Amino acid sequence: MKTPQKYINCLYQTKDGEPISIHDSIENVIDVIEQAQIEAYNEAIESAVINAKVIRCEYNNPFSTITHLIDKQSILKLKK
Repeated sequence: MKTPQKYINCLYQTKDGEPISIHDSIENVIDVIEQAQIEAYNEAIESAVINAKVIRCEYNNPFSTITHLIDKQSILKLKK
């Protein structure tokens, strides 16, 4: 995950290091917040995978039993 300073720099500079105009700053703030949220979400998913075990979920209905396995790869597919 980026440091707070890198997020702050993203508010005022383009990826090429050019300064951002005042008119673009609101959109840029929204983009930076969304990027931080996605990175935090993905980091949480990766942390969950470290301790993940295969979980077997069974659902019974009158006609059949449905079995799902939740494993590390299944969790990683949730990343954005």
